[in-house]
Amino acid sequence: MSPISDEEVFVAGVDAGSTNTDCAIIERHSGRIVAALKSATTADPQEGILAVLRATCAKARIEPARLASIVIGTTHFLNAALSADSSRLQPVALLRLGAPYTSECPPFCDFPPGLRKVLEGSARICKGGLQISGKPIGEIDEDEIRAECRNIKEKGLKVVAICGIYSPLDVDGSSQEERVAAIVRKELPDVGIVCSRDVGQVGFLEREAATVLNASLLRFARITVASFVSAIRKLGVTASTPLFLTRNDGTLCSADEAARLPVRSFNAGSVASVCGAGILAGFDRQTLAQEKGQIIVVDIGGTSTDVGVLLKSGFPRPAAAFVEVAGLRMNFSMPDVQSIALGGGSIVRVNEESGNVTVGADSVGYRLVKDGLAFGGQVPTATDVAIASGAAASLGDATLARVFFGNKVLRKAQDAIKHKLQGIISKMKTTPDPATVILVGGGSIIVPQDATFEGVAKVIRPGEMAGCANALGAACARVAGVVDTIVTVAPGQWPVVLEKLKCDAVSKAVQSGAKADSVIIAEVDNFPIQYVNTGATRVIIKAVGEVDLTRAPTSEADAEGASKDAQPVEVLPPPVTLTSATKVLDPLPPLDIDAYVPRIVDDEWHLSELDLLWIADGSGVLGVGGGGSTYYPMIMAREILRKGGRIRIKRVADVERDKIVLRGGFMGSPSVSNERLQAGHEIEAAVAALCKQANISMHQVGAVMSEEIGGGNGLQPLIFGSSAHLDLPVLDADLQGRAYPNLFQATPIAYSVPGAHAPAAIADAVGNIVAIPSTEGKFDVEPLLRAACSVLGSMAFYSIGPQPVSVIEKYAVHNTVSQCWWIGRALAQCRQRNDVASIPRAIFSLQSGRVLFIGKVIDVAREVRSAFTWGRLRLVALSEAEREGGGDDLERDNFEGEVELEFQNEWLVARSLSGPHDSPKVLAIVPDLITCLDTQSGTALGTHEVRYGHILTVIALPGDPKWYTPEGLDCGGPVRFDIVENEWLKAEGLGEYKVPKSVIETYGHRK
Repeated sequence: MSPISDEEVFVAGVDAGSTNTDCAIIERHSGRIVAALKSATTADPQEGILAVLRATCAKARIEPARLASIVIGTTHFLNAALSADSSRLQPVALLRLGAPYTSECPPFCDFPPGLRKVLEGSARICKGGLQISGKPIGEIDEDEIRAECRNIKEKGLKVVAICGIYSPLDVDGSSQEERVAAIVRKELPDVGIVCSRDVGQVGFLEREAATVLNASLLRFARITVASFVSAIRKLGVTASTPLFLTRNDGTLCSADEAARLPVRSFNAGSVASVCGAGILAGFDRQTLAQEKGQIIVVDIGGTSTDVGVLLKSGFPRPAAAFVEVAGLRMNFSMPDVQSIALGGGSIVRVNEESGNVTVGADSVGYRLVKDGLAFGGQVPTATDVAIASGAAASLGDATLARVFFGNKVLRKAQDAIKHKLQGIISKMKTTPDPATVILVGGGSIIVPQDATFEGVAKVIRPGEMAGCANALGAACARVAGVVDTIVTVAPGQWPVVLEKLKCDAVSKAVQSGAKADSVIIAEVDNFPIQYVNTGATRVIIKAVGEVDLTRAPTSEADAEGASKDAQPVEVLPPPVTLTSATKVLDPLPPLDIDAYVPRIVDDEWHLSELDLLWIADGSGVLGVGGGGSTYYPMIMAREILRKGGRIRIKRVADVERDKIVLRGGFMGSPSVSNERLQAGHEIEAAVAALCKQANISMHQVGAVMSEEIGGGNGLQPLIFGSSAHLDLPVLDADLQGRAYPNLFQATPIAYSVPGAHAPAAIADAVGNIVAIPSTEGKFDVEPLLRAACSVLGSMAFYSIGPQPVSVIEKYAVHNTVSQCWWIGRALAQCRQRNDVASIPRAIFSLQSGRVLFIGKVIDVAREVRSAFTWGRLRLVALSEAEREGGGDDLERDNFEGEVELEFQNEWLVARSLSGPHDSPKVLAIVPDLITCLDTQSGTALGTHEVRYGHILTVIALPGDPKWYTPEGLDCGGPVRFDIVENEWLKAEGLGEYKVPKSVIETYGHRK
């Protein structure tokens, strides 16, 4: 070891896992790894942290006072969620604010069954919530809250999560959530309370899930963080030595913030391991650039295995628009790290009847050295497998382990371990090219030395420091600066305002301790306050950079957290042993997609949950950026099926000619559909009002259909046509073949069919109904309904112009529900093959089209005009460091320069900006279908979902021929969007439109 000079000052990174506690000390100037150690986690976390810090300082021959800062990363919170551990997770009382909205999507309905059983304490949808304009949906009913407090008290619940509709926009100082929290605090002074506006951003179910999980973790987080603070105070560091915890996005936070918002730090250890593993494996930017395949980091701890992808830039691969953690859908910004319940402490079981061997999901955790067979205990673990095989014989007594692990059981246990790892590695791969796997973590010894994996060219084991990758990554973690404000932007001033806010975010990051020359803009989000014509927009910008260890952070919160006196630390009970609750978190067995046959009965297609999933995926592609999210209506339709309801699809030709078809869906901004979830009874209200105006009875109605198949409205007929509402078949057709922003952009209206545009009715969920018996012209109903929609909170259910089947047959775009199903099926096949790059080609096998561009989002501008969200999106071609393979076809395209997309709720036009002196070239233009796919997952993203830094694949498909006639172009072409383009015809290379195959015709006659 080199002698330590007086000029050198050090930073310690600690990874406090459930089984092992690791430490790495680096020299702050050179980045040199001075020392690293691994030790067993103790029942009291502070003992393990204190011991490993002291031992590592001793190994490095430095005094603790020489530490410039201490950074702790932990998977304690994640492990509690993964194991659904009821000794760590508390049941939660959930108060939703926004009644009657969201009732069609009940609380906890999208939680995995095992986790739901642990977390669901009680739930009530209460009055309150906001419209997107900031106006209240309803006022808080204090008596209602107090009554629910009595219920919470009777059930003995100790934590409360409060989630109000649009709470992140509740920034005027009188937050409804805070008012409810004050009532709860007064009625139940001993309970922990979490408000969703402190946890997440817009996206109701995602924010609610994060808030519930955060509330469930509060007690465990307080105990855990208190033990961390106590440990460093006992270490003897100087009073000014700051303590940080790493967060999910790789940045740092104070100890106080981590105790209050543990959900932001529950996956921090696994994030740090990706960067640390790359360093330990000897990769730098030059060697990373030479790697042809993906680099997958597999970090095996004592309880869980975390898997991420190291990019050629040296940073973890970012997650797609949404991520799943412990089976919960979140919209946090964080690297794409997936976890399974497999580690060195995972318990091995043998089924006496079948002889099958399973490993996990439960674990002995930190008790491994006490309970494991090789250590004299009685519980067979994955580590015992390694010791019995001779791969890690020095760790324990192999003779004791072999009493249980005979050759046959040993081989089956090893196969079970490899099978679990193969599943998660395959899930993380997005290209068929052979990958490189880096095995790190203290539990990596459980992987047999001769193990090989399908799709993996080589496996790297970094050596003795492999167990300290998390600690090393923590020591090198970044800090962030965040600007979250509402600004009023004058016309044409958005670029200037955006640049100033970016500079403010960079300044905050530098002030918080980042090196100025390392800071980059990581996120840019803007949320226009819709149906307000002042240009008011909520903007969130995050800048991140490497820690500047030459100066202490100036954040008051960090300083306060680091200087707190140590508090007595409560010792938690041992983890609860789980049986089947966590099985939902393991990779599912592969489905034989080709063998799946939809259920067709008497020429009616009865949907299954799998059908719904595929239709939702396909509808997202045809949504061309609009129509609202498909996730929420898919969840609602799934709830109907799970409660025993039915959803039927029928061909137009199979419905009696004189029967009436009801059309309808939700009108409003796509941004609202992600937040103010529907109640359900607005459907019957609007339909009843329409039928009254049209003088028809429900006995005359033979079916329902969608106006637009694309986006969330493409799934709405599955809900209002289901047995939970009208109990009518849904036609395998729509009136657009896509999503359009305007109501008049439906084929019967475009072709001036009498009665196609009126009568009409629109309703919200609080009893407001507007009926329009007639209008002067076909374009006049739009502003009337839009005006009503604005008053009704920018989203409401409408029904319009009921038509006989004979008219629908002539003007409909046929088999579009089937088209969604086929596209969703194709996406599933590509993902199952780990060949996401082939998704565009799979779509083009069903419908003509081509890839327009692949690039990274560098700017998103949005504004509200005439009740619509208008904007521009700019992408730049990927650099070499950002390329991850992408498949042969995509690589040959060799995209260069920039592309700009315009949108009005939906994508309208894509132009190539290849050079500074070249005129923009139109690549595709409405009525062509332009869709942006998340390149990492193949998921179609809406115009409201794209963010700075997203890597997108832009594709285009031809529209139905009805839109390319003079009548169609006049109604749905560029002229209707004030786009003056000579190249208004179909873009070259898209090909001719193909009528989609009918699922009913394809499968209906099979025996």
